[in-house]
Amino acid sequence: RTPMVIVDRELEGVDADLVRIDHEQGAYLATRHLLELGHRDVAYIGGPAETGVTQLRLSGFRRAMAEAGAPVLGSRVLHCDFTSPGGHAAAAQVLEGKRPSAIFAGNDMIGFGVLRAAAERNISVPGELSVIGFDDIELSRYVYP
Repeated sequence: RTPMVIVDRELEGVDADLVRIDHEQGAYLATRHLLELGHRDVAYIGGPAETGVTQLRLSGFRRAMAEAGAPVLGSRVLHCDFTSPGGHAAAAQVLEGKRPSAIFAGNDMIGFGVLRAAAERNISVPGELSVIGFDDIELSRYVYP
């Protein structure tokens, strides 16, 4: 038997130590931050609904919203692929009509698409819309706002 540590993916049938991100807690803390800023109408744009990562992040989002007594409307939960074009398309939907005051993006790439959709609609970020992503990828340091 060879000692092994698996990073961020549980493999069925493999007996090994696992080190991974706490996706649920991370999403909970990010959502709680938005709530602490005073947001109550927060939309969630996550990755594909069937992925474990998305389910965990959505669970954290829902937990924070429930603890704050803030409703999560079905129209405020959207799914897309983990890309900027996916985030852009989902944000275009959620920003039509009565828009939320904040958006939780399931990863930073989705967040970049959200920022683009907001800019196309002349929505000031963070003045009129707060956006928070998940992952803190290096490219995020070069994106404004």
